[in-house]
Amino acid sequence: GNPITEVRPMAMSFSLKAIVASAMLGLAGFAIAHGNVTPQEVDTGNLPELGDDVRAENPFREGNEFGEFNAQAIKIGESAYAGNCAACHGIRAMSGGLTPDLRELTEWDDEYYI
Repeated sequence: GNPITEVRPMAMSFSLKAIVASAMLGLAGFAIAHGNVTPQEVDTGNLPELGDDVRAENPFREGNEFGEFNAQAIKIGESAYAGNCAACHGIRAMSGGLTPDLRELTEWDDEYYI
């Protein structure tokens, strides 16, 4: 037979396998990207208990159900971030480029995490 037609199927097969393998490795990277992170406990002080229900909005935002606790929730959240998140996401959420830049979240991005 023609050597060109005999080489192409093998080359295409190898290329297809390489593409599939690369895609699988890339997807595996997304699955384990956050790593094995064990969060530290956070003392929430006297903030109201929120229960286990998922909420669409931050109840501690001013004007919401527990808005009067906003300043305290921010202080506790900053401490929790420093102990659990800052090592990877940067001090005050200023990423060095390897992790998502959390400063780009808007006030109304709560829904993204639900």
